[in-house]
Amino acid sequence: MKKIVFIFVIFFCSIISFAETDIKEYIKDKEIYFSIINIRNKSVGNIYIEDGNITCGFGGEYLVCLFKDVIFHEDYMTVFFERSAIKKIFSVNGNIVRDFYFPLLHSVEISFDDLRIAWEKDVFYDLKYDETISYPTTCQAIVIDNINIRDKPASNGNKIGRLEKRTEVTLYEESENIDEIDGEKNPWYKVKLDEDVYGWVYGGYIRIFFDNPELGYSDKELILKSIE
Repeated sequence: MKKIVFIFVIFFCSIISFAETDIKEYIKDKEIYFSIINIRNKSVGNIYIEDGNITCGFGGEYLVCLFKDVIFHEDYMTVFFERSAIKKIFSVNGNIVRDFYFPLLHSVEISFDDLRIAWEKDVFYDLKYDETISYPTTCQAIVIDNINIRDKPASNGNKIGRLEKRTEVTLYEESENIDEIDGEKNPWYKVKLDEDVYGWVYGGYIRIFFDNPELGYSDKELILKSIE
């Protein structure tokens, strides 16, 4: 009887220890690929696991998908990825420049079963995520004209600051409302003036960029050239 109890304890402990180190151990010498699918069954990007390293890639010609973080749990891991799309394409001296939408940070869960199936089948295995759930994120933009910073996301907001043309700025949030100014429809973006002091700038006077040569996007200098 004691032997049976001892075997049960060993078996139970082995289940409990089936934790993050096991997942890391499993993926450290493998190449496993996933396609990230939204609730409408559209692919928004790919996840690449290669010898323990995790990266993300394009979901299409006009999409960008960036790996941000991973959290290991007992029997699954949560991968956080940032997704955006091209809003506008224009040319500067024959070079293509891209202006992006404000990115959204999402997550997708990958179980041990997902990892095993994708590895054994050696194909891009579909992972579905809930695109209605997103997390706070930021992005970089270039100011293309002198603009006022206002205390709310509206043209009648009080002026509390100013950004000069060619300034690089961090955007912290996108407004829900979209306004039409100078014939363009854009949201407003939250920027930081000082410690714990934020304001809003109109999206028509900035261009969002991603500086990531590995994905083929590095438009910062081209944007600056376009507003000389």
